Amino acid sequence: MTNISLKCHEFAEKLLFLRNIMERIMTKKEFIAEVQKSCHLDMQQCMSLTDTLQKMLGKAGVEQIPVLISGLGVFVSHKHPEYIQEDSSTGTMTLYPPRISYRMCTDEVEGSVSASLLLSEFSKVSEETAQSFLDGLVSAVNQHLAKGEEVQIPGIGVFKNIRTHQSDLWHLSYAPDPQLKDLVNNFLFFFKYL
Repeated sequence: MTNISLKCHEFAEKLLFLRNIMERIMTKKEFIAEVQKSCHLDMQQCMSLTDTLQKMLGKAGVEQIPVLISGLGVFVSHKHPEYIQEDSSTGTMTLYPPRISYRMCTDEVEGSVSASLLLSEFSKVSEETAQSFLDGLVSAVNQHLAKGEEVQIPGIGVFKNIRTHQSDLWHLSYAPDPQLKDLVNNFLFFFKYL
């Protein structure tokens, strides 16, 4: 194989890999349609509640309020203070702003607040409607996890079951969506300088 044909072959393999990934990723509308089937709310209300859930988790993250979504876990945040770092080669000082990291844990967290209560307050819907939506969301997530698939909730994050090395047990892993991380840290920056 010539060098050019080898490069073309490698490029084709990468394109195939990316195409397979893109086929597995659901669009926001497809995911919301699955949630909507489980909670029996209309599509527009489900879309609106998903957007509100992202904003609510963002604000709770800034205020460091643990949020419990029954069936998934507790969303918690940790505020890292601002710091100054010196470049040893140039002596330049750089100020890094405060930031918040976001994660989910499956253990109970003291002081956690029910997501249905917060979501109903944020979205101006009844707590029953908020709970119905969250039950549908958890049901849709769990259906995909049971099939061994990872689930991406646009604006919220990615959920997947991973096996621990030590105990060979499975546990739920969560990685926040970059939009949620940006939202949390932009809220922090906005409130700090008001």
